[in-house]
Amino acid sequence: MSFSTEAIRNCHLFKVWGIELQFQSFMIKLKNTEGEMNPLEPSETKLKGGCVTVHGKPEFDAVSQRIFWLIECRLTHLADDESGWLSLYTDSSDGRLWERSFPQSQEHGGGAPQLNLIGRELAEKRYLICLSDGDI
Repeated sequence: MSFSTEAIRNCHLFKVWGIELQFQSFMIKLKNTEGEMNPLEPSETKLKGGCVTVHGKPEFDAVSQRIFWLIECRLTHLADDESGWLSLYTDSSDGRLWERSFPQSQEHGGGAPQLNLIGRELAEKRYLICLSDGDI
């Protein structure tokens, strides 16, 4: 499977502890040149993206590319935490809840993404929301 990526500079505004923070980052738009990627499998519980060096430049690996594709094309966004670094999604095909994070947050732009299966009770507590059966 091959991909081409297009970086778009975005300006983000986050509110942390009542203080507004503004920074610029890059958002990756994916163009899968060979068709659709694989949806989440029932046995999957964690996708951990990474970076690879291609021609001397860092690029997101295939797992990261898949996470970006899932978020763009398959998952439904439900909420963000107060920091803005965690986001909650649901997979409409099976109702499971997924949390996107950036575990290498010390890297520029937050590093590669990670997608973890998350339980309903923890999601409601972390995102300060009440999920009804119609939400998931």
